[in-house]
Amino acid sequence: RHELQPEDCWLVVASDGVWNFVDNVEVMQLLDLYEHATTVCIELIHLAAKAWHQNEGDSYRDDITAIVARLPITPLPPDVSARLQAVSSNLKLLHSEARGRLSRG
Repeated sequence: RHELQPEDCWLVVASDGVWNFVDNVEVMQLLDLYEHATTVCIELIHLAAKAWHQNEGDSYRDDITAIVARLPITPLPPDVSARLQAVSSNLKLLHSEARGRLSRG
């Protein structure tokens, strides 16, 4: 667990399919090479896929999932945040109603 600090510049969240063969130092090198989070994410996925191939051959590769964001992430304006909360509430209600219909047959 890491609490974000003001000096943090990047956020990288990835599945074990990335971390099994890619270490923090390699990720930091990618972050230093590229300016855009999307480019870093794509390169990280390519690096992990290549590492899986080198270590496991063509027989197996775990899922490779990554999210990369440049920090700070700008907070949403209050009106947008309120609309997203309303949509989320509506989706929860629809999901609950659908589950009820499914359970009744």
